[in-house]
Amino acid sequence: PGVNELVEDGISGILCEDGAANLAEAMAKLMSNAGLRSQMGQAAKSAMTKYAPANIWNEWENLLEEVLRK
Repeated sequence: PGVNELVEDGISGILCEDGAANLAEAMAKLMSNAGLRSQMGQAAKSAMTKYAPANIWNEWENLLEEVLRK
């Protein structure tokens, strides 16, 4: 379920239904198109910057400080 929230289908990756055939189809699409792989890879990298350690640690620290204040 977490992957479905992190990956934007067709933008930063390909979401597919369960099953080997569906996965094989998605992989074949990526394997045959270097431009698409590069484009999706860059989009995924950009989308994940909000989860960079500096950002996450600040969020955790803010949450812990808020809990301690209560």
